[in-house]
Amino acid sequence: MNDSSDIKIWLDDERPSPKEYVHLKTVSECIELLETGKVRHINFDHDLGTKLTGHDLALWIEKRAFEDSNFRVPSYAIQSANIIGSRNIESTMKNARKVCSNPHPNLNCNEIILL
Repeated sequence: MNDSSDIKIWLDDERPSPKEYVHLKTVSECIELLETGKVRHINFDHDLGTKLTGHDLALWIEKRAFEDSNFRVPSYAIQSANIIGSRNIESTMKNARKVCSNPHPNLNCNEIILL
């Protein structure tokens, strides 16, 4: 990581992360890191082997964007075998971007990767 606000999260309970990512396996770990304001990008998996899913994290981001005008919505990608879950994450993150008055400047990194 080059910069303290250059954190990239890889949220996945099974797939290994690329070197430049912080590999997290739970929604609560992601929220803790997002609260620092240093996350610029998240790669989402939907099914995490726990009660909470990647969509729950997207919902948390959407709520924060709505409630806190200083919250930066990170860019994102989705790597999930769950097609419905992927679509739900995508829809929620698009909405978070719409309500966010302070999005992260790297906004062109949105993609869905179905595995």
